[in-house]
This record gives sequence, structure tokens and C-alpha cells, in this order.
Amino acid sequence: MPQPISQLADYTTITGSAFVPIVDVNESVLSKNKKISIDDLREVYFKTGILLSSSFTRHTPGFYYFGDNRDGRLNLTGSIATVRTFVSRSFASTQDGPPVIKNFSSLFISRSVVVSPTVRCRGMLIFVDGDATISGSISMTARGARFTGSDASFTTINPPYLGDYWSTQLFPSSSYLSRVFAVGAAGAPASYIAPSGIGVAGSTGILGRSGGGGAGGSLNAIGTNGAGSAGTSFSGGSGGGAATPGTTGTNSIPFGGAGGAGGPTSPTRGGGAGNPAGLGGTAAVGEGTGGLLILIVRGNLRIGPNGSIDANGVAGNTGSSSGGGGSGGGILYVYYGGTLTNNGTVTSNGGSGGAGPATGGAGGAGTAIIQKLNTAFPVAN
Repeated sequence: MPQPISQLADYTTITGSAFVPIVDVNESVLSKNKKISIDDLREVYFKTGILLSSSFTRHTPGFYYFGDNRDGRLNLTGSIATVRTFVSRSFASTQDGPPVIKNFSSLFISRSVVVSPTVRCRGMLIFVDGDATISGSISMTARGARFTGSDASFTTINPPYLGDYWSTQLFPSSSYLSRVFAVGAAGAPASYIAPSGIGVAGSTGILGRSGGGGAGGSLNAIGTNGAGSAGTSFSGGSGGGAATPGTTGTNSIPFGGAGGAGGPTSPTRGGGAGNPAGLGGTAAVGEGTGGLLILIVRGNLRIGPNGSIDANGVAGNTGSSSGGGGSGGGILYVYYGGTLTNNGTVTSNGGSGGAGPATGGAGGAGTAIIQKLNTAFPVAN
């Protein structure tokens, strides 16, 4: 009686001469179960001409996927003006539209260069089939989309994703599934901290959730401030509007929508951060929410002292009496296959509450994971 695969010991070193089980659905029942060596499987894929210059020719299906190299080598050095023009053209996006997806053979981003979609969108996914050096920035800060969330979970295996059902059948360990939940962490309720009137912060997103939006401040803890909204897979939550005695701030709009209003013509009550920011007060750093960012590197990843990879939220508007709520941080996954040299930052922080005597609540931090890929997969039944 053959021993079930599930009872076999895990094999932690995979060489070209190792065998993997396969099932041929075109054969008769008695002939379905077969085997093939790693070397032979690679050779078969190469001879069939499938994506000849891609990871498919160098990585067996069931192993990691690092893109198809269609965008070649990217070396962002030289004149800042020229580089910025190139980035704007190469990373062009449609407002609230599909994610920006890039497949590079190697990546180098020099200091002061920011790689980001031109406008907010439903994420940015970058594959690098070699080494990556980040001395500048890869950013989805303030690029979260105003869009209904959906489950955007993924795996780094080849093929990249087959859906929850097939992933759990083939690779039952949850470590192979990187979660991006449709609904993120909760936004702050319409409440404040007495007696200061500081708005409540949005909830922190963990393990694949974006951060919730913060509530607006309320001067002297009097008045009704606006609530922050929950995050989504594509955006941190938006911040609520501020209040003063006898006034009411409005709640932020769900699904990465507009921040809550403090007052349409009022400099005293700050609007919450969002898409766009709520009316009222003065914007400190613009508008927006943290977005979805995934970077998968086959080789070594180096992040320089001035380098950053981020999907941060945005600060709420400043008010002379009460500040608006900050927006939540997004979802950020960074995977590398070689070595990591990290002298920079990898963050999905929530935006700070808007300044004022009664500051707004900060947006909740989102998910920020940087991790080395496993060197081998256990064989599942």
C-alpha cells in the first residue's frame, strides 16, 4: 500500500534531481499518478516557449513567481526632472481605476525619486526578477482608491493565485496566503476624549487590513464631531469632520470616500482627510488615504538610508478650534528571496489628526509586512 503524501517527511532542500508528484487528468484512473524531476520540468517549460524570458522558464510551477520581465531593467538615475517625467508616464494611473502592475528584471531607484501612481488607484504591484535597490521611495501614500473593497488576497507562488479553495488544497499552510481583506479596521466613532475634546483614533489594521479613519476633534468636548470610516482593501478609512460648541461635524464617506466636513467656510473646524478632504480648515499636506502596495523581489533587496516603501494615510485639516480626523494607513507587503539590507523605512502609518486646540483623531495604522520568502515548500496531499 503506497504511503500517502501527507505522511511523508517534509523535504527542505529542493534540487534539480528531486522529484515532484503530478496528476495527469487525461490518463486512465490507474495511470493518473506520475512523477517528474525538477530539471525535466524546467526543460519542458523552456522547450514549449512559454514566456521564454520570464520567471516561468526558471521557476517550476508551485514555486515562487517574480513576474515576466516585460518592463525590462529599470534604472531611475540622472536628471530629477527627466526621471520624474519618465515615472509619470510609466506609472500612469486612472483615478480609482485598476492597479498599476509592473514586471522588472531589476530595479534601482535613486535618492529623491518617488515612484507612485499619478493618481489614486486600486493598488500598485511590482515584480522584480532580480535585485532591487531603493534609495528613493516607492509609495502608495495618499493613493488609496475611492472604491468598494473586495478580497484581494494573493500568494507568491507560480501561478500567483488560484483562489482560496485551490490554495488551501495545494498549500494548506496559511503562510502561503497573504491576506488583503475587503473590509479593513473600523473607523473611530463620533466621540472624543474629555475634557480635551481630542478625537478618537481609528482602529489599527493587522494581518491584511488597512487602518480606520480618525474622528474629528471637538473643542471643549462640546458639540458632535464626525466619525471616521472603516478601511477597505484599496484604501485606509477617511477621517471625520471637527466640531465646536453648538456645531456638528459630519461623518466621513465609506469606501475611501470624502472626509467628513467641519464647516464649508469655517476656518475653525477642520475637515477630515479623505478622497477628497472634507470642507473646513486648512489642509496640512493635501488629501488622500493610504493605498495597497505589493513588492515581490526575487533577489536581494536594499533600502538605503533615505529610502522608503510606504502606504501612509494623510493628516486631517487644521482648524483654529478643532482639527479633522486623519485617514488610515493602507496595506503593504514586501517579499524578497535573497538578502535584506534595510537602512530606511517600510510603513503604512495612519495620518495624524488635524492640528488645533482640540486635535483630530489620528488614522489607524494599516498592515506593513516585510518578509523573506521561504526557501522550499512542504509537499501537500
